[in-house]
Amino acid sequence: MAEVLESSLGGIQERLALETPIADLKIVDLEIFPGGFYPTASGLEIQLKARGKVEIGWK
Repeated sequence: MAEVLESSLGGIQERLALETPIADLKIVDLEIFPGGFYPTASGLEIQLKARGKVEIGWK
């Protein structure tokens, strides 16, 4: 699971970026980790947590 998350971080960071006429915002130092594992009637639910920093590039 860790390998899948590691390979997906770049794409997630790109989708979280926002460009506006005033500033460009992006997430840096993004960490995603499991927050809990919960059995359900149809399988296993895995909740994910994330932490990172917002970097602002003023225009």
